[in-house]
Amino acid sequence: MQQAIHWLDSSYATLSNPGTTDLWKKYNLKGSYYTDYQRDITARWACVDSMEMVLKGAEKQYPFEYTQTQVKKGSLLLLEKKYVQAFKVYFDGRKFAEQELDNCSLSEFDGCLAKICYQQEEFLKAIPFAKRAYEEIMHCPISDNFYQSFIIPQGLMNTIALCYERAKQPDSAIVYYQHALQSIASREKYFTGRENDIAVARGVVEGNIGGNYISLHNFAEAEKHLRESIRINDRPGRAIEDAQTARNKLTDLFLKQEKFAQADSLLTQLEKDILTQRGKSLEADQVIGKWINLKWKYYEKKGDIPKAYEYMKRYRAFDDSMALVRSALKHTDLTESMKDQEHAFQLTLLQKNGQIKTAWLTAAVVFLLMAIGLTVVIFYYLKRSRYQIKKLTSFNGHMRSALNALKQSQEENKKLLKMVAHDLRNPINNMTAIADVMLEEPNRSESDRQLLEMLKTSGNNSLQLVTDLLHTNARQNLEKSPVDMEQLLHYCVEMLMHKAQAKTQKLQLQTIPATLLLNQESIWRVFTNLITNAIKFSSRNATITVRMEKRPGEVLIQVIDTGLGISSEMQGKVFDMFTRAQRRGTNGEESFGMGLSISKQIVEAHGGRISFESEPGKGSIFCVTLPDNAVAE
Repeated sequence: MQQAIHWLDSSYATLSNPGTTDLWKKYNLKGSYYTDYQRDITARWACVDSMEMVLKGAEKQYPFEYTQTQVKKGSLLLLEKKYVQAFKVYFDGRKFAEQELDNCSLSEFDGCLAKICYQQEEFLKAIPFAKRAYEEIMHCPISDNFYQSFIIPQGLMNTIALCYERAKQPDSAIVYYQHALQSIASREKYFTGRENDIAVARGVVEGNIGGNYISLHNFAEAEKHLRESIRINDRPGRAIEDAQTARNKLTDLFLKQEKFAQADSLLTQLEKDILTQRGKSLEADQVIGKWINLKWKYYEKKGDIPKAYEYMKRYRAFDDSMALVRSALKHTDLTESMKDQEHAFQLTLLQKNGQIKTAWLTAAVVFLLMAIGLTVVIFYYLKRSRYQIKKLTSFNGHMRSALNALKQSQEENKKLLKMVAHDLRNPINNMTAIADVMLEEPNRSESDRQLLEMLKTSGNNSLQLVTDLLHTNARQNLEKSPVDMEQLLHYCVEMLMHKAQAKTQKLQLQTIPATLLLNQESIWRVFTNLITNAIKFSSRNATITVRMEKRPGEVLIQVIDTGLGISSEMQGKVFDMFTRAQRRGTNGEESFGMGLSISKQIVEAHGGRISFESEPGKGSIFCVTLPDNAVAE
């Protein structure tokens, strides 16, 4: 599947000028990959941050993309157990969707709010959110969007049923599980080709129904539904982890019926799955915990007290560790956030009722009653507003403290950077000064003078690099002038030829006449850095090619090597400032991880693009493209 990411990046690299929607879809697809296959939360955060950055300032122009981004951001906050922040993201996202989109878009937010309540074990409070989400999704026409038209409707019914189940109301739970099965049956005909996903959904619901029949002591129905759930999902490509949950429930049923042989067979299969990590998922801890508990019950019912005691201790230890997680969740301050949201909703209803009544109230007596009622409402809202102001004042105080801490940290970083820059300037200034003095000596050979000129030029450019590090956000106002790119590339290659010769490498230059409107020093730094990297990460006797060609409306310069290449893990980090994607060259050369980031800023400040293709062990191709508006007439 990693190849799919490579294909995606390669495809987008062919787009000359990808738009906002194109870029958003790219990061959305990447986020789905890191969600469904690699389960890499750091990479998912990077994708969500990129999606937000793409839409920044244009949220109302792309309301659907923005709301979907907020849904994904809230999901990540939930995974990190930042429940209050997640609630705020969902709540604010819903308010935005109310203004910019239809009821279809509200459903997903209400479903997420229900999920937060459920995770806080506020099951009965979650039900109104889930029911409202279901009513909203029913306003949506059935489309070819499988997630919206199939997964969400039956998933909401399943969520409502789960809430009733966890609230110890199995009768109501079974009713809504049956509604979920009806939703699956009524909509599956619209989605040919998704039979596997539909079967998984049906298997999950069947297992949940079986568990509730156990609570009702209807063991025959329970066994039938649990076996059906296992039959559907216990196979590759299906929800094996859900089949394991159903197997745990069936084991519990057999222990209640004292069918020890059948229970032992199921426990053995579960143990094998756990040891081999078959079907491992985010719910693995629940499966393992239930299995340990069932082993305890099994040995206890069999009369094997030592074994029962051993598994009892294991279960207590496991349950204590999980209790810490549950305790952390239940003691967040989300309750107050939910109360505020509920009050806001109730206040909206009161305002609408008041408007309707006002249209019919004409008599003086009724007007007097309204005045009295209004006085009461004003008093109530005054009291509420004082409470809210108190909360907001406290919150603002915390925010000010955090901002002050951030400002202090930023100032310290600036001071540190200035100290480093000062320490760098002194030796570089000395180097260029010595070069100047040596150039003034009349008896220097022409080759010495060329080397000293290169040393002086490199020193001056290095001083400019130090200055750029202190002004990384000021690259938009570069002073540009016509630059002979053929001559500039020749100069870069000649200056670095001695480095290549030290490793018995060959530098090839293939250029064409081209004059571009550029900042010469900045562009020189870009290609010097790219060629230096190619030399650094190529083995001895390698050939490095610098090639320039014209394309419609743009000029492409490529630096091609056959060196170490860049691993897939490092490819997403090479353009980061102070990146950790650092490694030594083939001769142990040091790498500081700043050059490519600065190069990217310079190229983009010229209205261009920088990208690369790389295969570990075979080399890399770095491409710099300058658009047609950079070409001087």
